[in-house]
Amino acid sequence: MNRLRSQNLQQLELLTLLVRTGSLTETAKALNISVPAVSQALDKLREQVGDPLLIRDGRNMTPTATATRVANTAEPHLDALTDLHRSLVADATSNTLNIAISTAYEALVLGALIECDRRPKGLTVHCAELETDDFITDTGRVTELLAKRQLDIALVFYPLEDPRFHCIPVLEDCIRVIHRQGHPRIEELNADIYYGEEHVVWKLAVFRKAWQQLVGINVEGRHIAAIISDSLSMGNLVSKSDLLASMPDSLARKLSKALPIELKPFPFPHRPITTYLVYHKAYSRPELAEWVQDACETLAR
Repeated sequence: MNRLRSQNLQQLELLTLLVRTGSLTETAKALNISVPAVSQALDKLREQVGDPLLIRDGRNMTPTATATRVANTAEPHLDALTDLHRSLVADATSNTLNIAISTAYEALVLGALIECDRRPKGLTVHCAELETDDFITDTGRVTELLAKRQLDIALVFYPLEDPRFHCIPVLEDCIRVIHRQGHPRIEELNADIYYGEEHVVWKLAVFRKAWQQLVGINVEGRHIAAIISDSLSMGNLVSKSDLLASMPDSLARKLSKALPIELKPFPFPHRPITTYLVYHKAYSRPELAEWVQDACETLAR
């Protein structure tokens, strides 16, 4: 009986994910199994219930009325079981905060968290590793990890419209250009000067393109002299050379407090980058989310 119950739960979880994602591949990723295994499980369930459940529609799969009804009924119960399991292991994980932060903001946010007066004693902050696209657009990965309680909090660059989660704007950044103090050619910065100088940029090409996508401008024509992995190293290199770097205002201002650099306005009209704090409404430690919110909001001051 216990084995049968386990199989039933697995089938309900698989069907719910298929209805939610409309994709064999995404469901396989979520369950950490192969695509053929998902396909085989779906075929078996179709035979059992006598319904196609999901119908191929181009690259996506459209659920039948039966599949939609079952998934809508099962999802809150599956979430409740996940919450129950989380409560069972809460004592073992209560001193760890699993948070997803973009690489560009990681050192900045962690510094603000450590400096915040409300930092809980004995807490370990663990930064989760996600793809850059997960921070830029709603790929479903962040909400999946939050829903499964494999992630406590995420800081992303898009508003999330999902009733299961809190989504709070905590930081709005324009882009600044930094250069060393006493730079021999820069007093004012315009587009011609910007393109005439050499630049140091983020190591990940996908992130370089991502922030340009966020602010709505393309500066791929600039001359790149150095590619570097993190923001602190970028600031250090700029402070000791004639290279320029473009980065969010909050990060630029933080670096300027420790390094001999100057800030200039980005010489192109652009959209601000808004950072959103996202966490599950059933998260058992909302005081940690408030702590992260307070720390992020200090970066804007």
